[in-house]
Amino acid sequence: MSPLVRRIYDLGLLLFVVTVALRRHAMGSEIGFEGRLVVLQGLLVVLLTGLHAGARLGFPRSLILAAVAVGISLPAEWLGATRGWVFGAYDYTDLFRPRVWGVVPLLIPVAWYILAYLGDALAGMALPDRAPALARVAFAALAVTSWDFLFDPICVALGAWTWEGGGAYFGVIPLSNFVGWFGVASVIHGVYYVLARPVPSDEAMAVSDPVHYLAPLALYGALTGLMAAFALRLGLVGEAVVGVAVALPFLILATSGYVERRRESRTEATIA
Repeated sequence: MSPLVRRIYDLGLLLFVVTVALRRHAMGSEIGFEGRLVVLQGLLVVLLTGLHAGARLGFPRSLILAAVAVGISLPAEWLGATRGWVFGAYDYTDLFRPRVWGVVPLLIPVAWYILAYLGDALAGMALPDRAPALARVAFAALAVTSWDFLFDPICVALGAWTWEGGGAYFGVIPLSNFVGWFGVASVIHGVYYVLARPVPSDEAMAVSDPVHYLAPLALYGALTGLMAAFALRLGLVGEAVVGVAVALPFLILATSGYVERRRESRTEATIA
């Protein structure tokens, strides 16, 4: 990251932490996705994602990823909500607004972009640069899909959307939802890697600035922990356990890849 981007990123992160503390103070133990602080937090997460993606991928590539993620997820979500295709039959409630095309909450394609970037970043950390593109697509898509094992039950419990007829996942969500998530995430990353080839891992940043290099890993872990805490507070104990268990391997593999890159960099520095 350049010094200017680093300062903006750190300021945005500080503001996000402050808003989390303020929201906690204002809401106590109540869980919800409404209010100005929630909107501000969402904007800050988008800003932090965009800045990190621009610094790591280059801003042209980061814009391509954003366009691909939104351009593919939005029609997929529309087809799901209006036709029951891709994920299964579900209906959005009035909790999330504004809506795109009068159907899909704007939050949803934005969330797809954030998760798509996190999936790509984790894949870049966990896999060697020589790994085939198909492996990177699969890893990133699975990392994105794993997050929905927590997110979807929480949103159903809070009334953000409802599934018609329930499903096999704790009697509420159909397994077709997760198949659809993996399929959409695979298409997003596959198209992105065709339009913009994966960039090599920034080993210099991994060694000199590990805090910012590991930011996607920290955010993915923080989101997982936060969603698990929400699930437990809502009484979704099984969902919390399964969600953490599904996400944990990606955190471990990304951390292991980071450690290996640091080791290789130190070995090369010693030889030189």
